[in-house]
Amino acid sequence: MPAIATFNIDDVMSRMNPDELASLPIGAVELDRQGNILFYNQAEADITGRSNPKGFIGQNFFRDVAPCTDRPEFRGHFDKVASGAQTLAMFYYTFDFQMTPTKMAIQMKKHSEKNSIWVFVKRL
Repeated sequence: MPAIATFNIDDVMSRMNPDELASLPIGAVELDRQGNILFYNQAEADITGRSNPKGFIGQNFFRDVAPCTDRPEFRGHFDKVASGAQTLAMFYYTFDFQMTPTKMAIQMKKHSEKNSIWVFVKRL
């Protein structure tokens, strides 16, 4: 499996308005430190076969939206980023909740200005 490429997400995100974030071509979900959804874009809804991405705001990502991620292979990375033990995590993960199992490249990044975590998802 090839290495996951990195990019300066803080620089990119700081220049984007909410409409641009919503239309990113990759899945983008912003979570608070407890895993509650603050932002969920259309690309992520498309990846998971769901509609109305704004309807996920306030729900818990691990319990309500993607319980298949409440495992050490995914949640463990989130917990490290949320606690500040690391600021970035990159890994592969297969999503399988209410969808055909699909391998994804995941990048988690602590927000540089807010106390939140961005989760970026790209279908492989």
